[in-house]
Amino acid sequence: MSATSQQVLFGIYGLAFFTFGLVMAVRTVGHKGSMLVNRMRLLALFGLLHGVFEWLVMYGVAATYPKSTITLAVFSFLPLILFAFWESKGLAVIGSILCAVLAAFWLFAASLFDSPAILEFIGRYCFGVPAALAAGTTFLADKSFRHRNGPPSGALILAGSCFLVYGASQLVSSPVGVVGLPLIETNTFMALTGIPIFAIRTIIAVLLSLAGVMLMSEFETINQRNLESELENAKTVAENRNEALLEALARNEHLATHDHLTGLANRRGAERFLETAYEDGIFENGIAVLHIDLDDFKQINDTLGHASGDRFLRHIADTLKANTRPDDFVGRIGGDEFLVIGRLDRKDTDIRELGQELIKVLREPLMIEGRPCRCNVSIGIAFERNADFDVDHMLLHADTALYRSKRNGKNRIEFFSKEIQNQIVKKKQLADEIFAGLEDSTFFPVYQLQFCAKTLNVAGVEALARWQHPIYGIVSPAHFLKLAEEIHVIAQIDHQILLKAHHDFAAWIDDGVSIPRLAVNISANRLRNNSLIDAISDLCGHSERLSFELLESIFLDDPDERISNNIRRLREMGIEIEVDDFGTGHASIIALMKLSPTRLKIDQALVGPITQSKSQRSLVKSIIDIGSAQGISVTAEGVETMEHAKILTDLGCDVLQGFALARPMPADDLLAFLSAGSWRDRAQQSA
Repeated sequence: MSATSQQVLFGIYGLAFFTFGLVMAVRTVGHKGSMLVNRMRLLALFGLLHGVFEWLVMYGVAATYPKSTITLAVFSFLPLILFAFWESKGLAVIGSILCAVLAAFWLFAASLFDSPAILEFIGRYCFGVPAALAAGTTFLADKSFRHRNGPPSGALILAGSCFLVYGASQLVSSPVGVVGLPLIETNTFMALTGIPIFAIRTIIAVLLSLAGVMLMSEFETINQRNLESELENAKTVAENRNEALLEALARNEHLATHDHLTGLANRRGAERFLETAYEDGIFENGIAVLHIDLDDFKQINDTLGHASGDRFLRHIADTLKANTRPDDFVGRIGGDEFLVIGRLDRKDTDIRELGQELIKVLREPLMIEGRPCRCNVSIGIAFERNADFDVDHMLLHADTALYRSKRNGKNRIEFFSKEIQNQIVKKKQLADEIFAGLEDSTFFPVYQLQFCAKTLNVAGVEALARWQHPIYGIVSPAHFLKLAEEIHVIAQIDHQILLKAHHDFAAWIDDGVSIPRLAVNISANRLRNNSLIDAISDLCGHSERLSFELLESIFLDDPDERISNNIRRLREMGIEIEVDDFGTGHASIIALMKLSPTRLKIDQALVGPITQSKSQRSLVKSIIDIGSAQGISVTAEGVETMEHAKILTDLGCDVLQGFALARPMPADDLLAFLSAGSWRDRAQQSA
């Protein structure tokens, strides 16, 4: 075969491969990088590189630069090898690693050998033949190229066959003869067959370019199908994720609206239930809400442990569900608080009977660790006889009725009423007024003098709390003291009274008025306060003439270590301790001896009847004797008449305090009262 003819074949050969690569490259423009598009781009890269290689051979460049030209041919086969592996991401990674290893292998071989024949032999059998056979097999066997997984099309068969024949021609036609291998040298092949091997390869290349053109429309269809499949898969994934998200939201919603221990709805679940029921008109004939609280449930936790307490709560939940109607709502809205909500198709008496029945069944014992455990139950009930009800108000009203039930002795039922609501409103208003009074410093002391029973000399003065109410004027502690204790501000009131009383007492001393002692009442909450000692230390002087009056119950009912420590420190500061309202509680002699007060005050409830009752005089006399035996001075409160004063003096009482001698008065009036000495005139007149 002439050199000119061989060049023409190489030109056609290169043009066919280049055309194949160009067609593939053009058809991938504008497409996203799907697996199929990436495989088409690999085919395009192979065709373009291999076409250029054949043209370099045609123009004789291979003879001048054989190693570089053969290297280009070798590297043109790497995209074809990678094409065969590009079926999935995992195989693509394996193919990439294999191509990298082959490239490194070629560079190593090229550094060892300079013979073009040997290098062409290595390139053909290590790169060209495997690449062509792999590509042909891929076209025929890979189902991702087929439409709807059907049989391979004519274009696929043609392309696959061309690559297989091309690989076979490369396989049997060797650039050099190798002893022991069934290979035919290129020149020998033409002598045997009369056909140039390059002519066969040229025909294969032309057919391959034709197959490439035929594949374009099929690849477009397949690519569209793959995109649709990916979209469908993405849609399925999105739907699955959305379903999982909805399930997670439902689980979260259930956790947010239900109690994990009992499985009942919690307070939020109760509010949701009421809102939905209101919108759906479920309670068009009315609604009843029962708020249930386990009295003293804490004792079960403290004695048997929280695990037993949890078991008892689950038992209560099961009991409630078993003793209510199937469509009644049962929930746990607090540690030991439960809720039952139902249609109001019962009479008032029926609702009460239901509450009483629940109290009965809930009090039945549960055996835990061989011990019967039970709790008393308090129930607050609120109901509305029409469908127009406020969700928040219904829960609040039931809670209010429960609070009334527990205040009235527990283990009982209370219904919410307008009267209760009015009381709550008034109580809230009074609480707000107390807070405002503390901010405006409208709590102040008035003073009642105390007198020596024998001489009627001034023995001291007691500071009594008063409040300048914005509506009712000056009111006594009976109007605000109980609520002040409930809202935990009694210590603040004590502090304001102490500061003002100390200021007035210091002013009297500066004016030359000698009053031996200032007595101030102090609450248990104030005695517990760690800041008490610091507050008294901040007072300037006269602490040795200050005494604190403690209720009898403070040192008996509440042996708090903080109270004991503060009393000890008060004594160290020179402040005397008195026991107020002695005889109204249940003080024991031992407790009195342990406290060892400077004086005790007999309550006016014991003093009042002594003018009429001999036995009452004996009782008061015994208290005076107890004080005398313990070295404790005794003060009598409620000395309303001079007859009271005379009897108490005869009984041995040390100090007298009451209206018969001096009424409570503001600080400004006290000096004038002392100057007038009117109490002595009354004593002389009665004598």
